[in-house]
Order: sequence, then structure tokens, then C-alpha cells
Amino acid sequence: MQTISKGYEKYTFIAVDACLEPGPRRPFNFIGNINKDQFALLSSFEKESRESNGTIWFGHYPTSCIISPKPGIRNLMHSGTAYLCGHLHTLGGMVPNMYTIQHSGLLELELGDWKDNRMFRVAAFDHGLFSFVDVIHGQWPVILVTNPKHALFSLPNKEPLNLITSSSHIRILVFSPQTIQNVRVRFNNEGNWVDCQNIEGPLYVTMWDPSSFSSGVHNIHVYAEEITGNFRETVQPFSLDGTRLSFQLLPRIALMTHAQHVFHGFFISFVVVSALPFILIRILHILVKGNKFLKPTFSNNFLGNSLRRLWVLATINRLCVPLVLYPLYLTIGKQILT
Repeated sequence: MQTISKGYEKYTFIAVDACLEPGPRRPFNFIGNINKDQFALLSSFEKESRESNGTIWFGHYPTSCIISPKPGIRNLMHSGTAYLCGHLHTLGGMVPNMYTIQHSGLLELELGDWKDNRMFRVAAFDHGLFSFVDVIHGQWPVILVTNPKHALFSLPNKEPLNLITSSSHIRILVFSPQTIQNVRVRFNNEGNWVDCQNIEGPLYVTMWDPSSFSSGVHNIHVYAEEITGNFRETVQPFSLDGTRLSFQLLPRIALMTHAQHVFHGFFISFVVVSALPFILIRILHILVKGNKFLKPTFSNNFLGNSLRRLWVLATINRLCVPLVLYPLYLTIGKQILT
């Protein structure tokens, strides 16, 4: 844990190491684990961080892929601002923006991998408002609008969003290895561009009137140009009346479910599929032997031949019983024996 003080504000950063010991290779390292001692240590960090203006948790595994003692890692992080993680990254490009807000109000942000996609993240606190942008390495200049904040990532219960409506200036961070010669803004793709003034380092500001955007969702357009002529433009939605935007479905599923529950569901399904056909055929066979059910006839095709072989297999005790009992033992045998 590390706490940084800036004037009257304090921000805390807490690392979460859920890597397995010893560390296995793929695919056995898909799930992370936090033991009781680690959880107790993180709990003490969480209590210490409550006095901070914002707390950033960060680790490799998303919360959906971490096994931890009760009440769980998500509940432990409930007072935090955001959890920064990787591991799932973009799910092979299927989910390029894997972000969500957990039920506790925690902002969870996956980042694309560095190895293949060369992704990195720039984040900042601006008077208690957390903002970030994910960037592909080599795409300059990097633009991060800190005020007004992105509407999708607003945290009304954890951030002083009222500061946006009372602010007098737009604040933008612009990074580049080259000299920045021009930064301009405009709203909703309308009107003239307004030049921003460089205050210090990467900080650019310009005056604005928040009352002109008091209702609904609006867009701020930012244009930044290097001295070489290379430029970049970004668009960021914002809202001053609490209007919320919705996260996409796939990121919510990937980050808000629990991988262990999904794997448990798959395992139970495989057990049912492997044992239930034998049990049903065995019951039918008993009914046929007792003349309570007519013996079915099987057609001479792939499906019919497969059902015939399955029927014969189900009638041989030395083969059928182990095939049924073994998956059941894997599922409930330990509970029965203890």
C-alpha cells in the first residue's frame, strides 16, 4: 500500500497479488487465489485507506477470476474508486473496452495487453475526480480530459461531481515526446474551436460556462497538434445532471460474474450429461424386462447404432455402474465419506 499526499488531498494505491504459488502455466493459472492471511492484510489496508480522497486497487486478475475468503474481494474493495487489472485483457479482441461498475460502486477497468497490442493506460485524479484513457503505444499525442469527467465512468457516491458544475475551466492533460503547439476544444461538434492555454507541463485549460450544458449528455471535442504537424482528436461525453450511460453487455458479463461459479456450472452439466443417459436407459431396460414397456427399435444409421451400443453398455453392470458412480463420486463423494 502506498499513500500519496498532495496539498490537502490524499490518494491511496493498494496492490492485490492473487497469483498462485507455485505459479502454474496456462491454462491452470486462469484463476487467482487470495488466502486468509492475504485477505486479512488487504482488509487492514482498506481500513487505513478510508481517510483518503480516492483509493486505487490494482492487480493482475479481475475480480471475476479471484477466489477469496468471505465476504469476497469485491466487498473488500467497496470503498475504493477503481480496480485496475489485466489477465482477460480484450478476450482476443472480442471485448476491446472491458469496463464496468460493480454493484458496490467500484469501477473495474481491464486493460489490453502490452505483449501483443502494446496498450498502456494514463490515469489522473483531478480534485477527487478519477479519469483515464487507454492508449496504443506510438499514437501521439495522448489526450486525457479530466474536467468535465467522462459520463460513463462517473461515480456519484464516491466522487465530488458537483465540482464539475461549479468549475470555471476545462482541464486537459496532453502528453507527447514532441512539442505541443496547439490544443483546442469545442462542444457537440458545433461552433468555433477555442484555444487552450498551457499552464504547466501537460496541463492545458480554457474557461467555460457549465450552465450551458446543464441537462442531458454532451460531447467535448479536443484537438491537439504537435509541432511536427501530427495531430489527434478525441471526443468525450459528459453530463452535469447525472444522466448515465450504459456499459456494454459483454464487459459486464466478463467482469461481474464469478469464473468459479461458471466452471462449477460446466462441471455439473458434464456430470449430468455423462451419468443421466445411463441412468435413464437402465430404468427403461428394467421396465422392458418387466414387460411394462416395449423394447424400442433402432434404425440402421449412425444415431440408431449409437443408441443401440449405449443400450447394451447400460445393461452390463461391470461397465455401467463404474461409469455412473465415478462422476457422481467426483461431485459428492467427499461429502458422503466425511
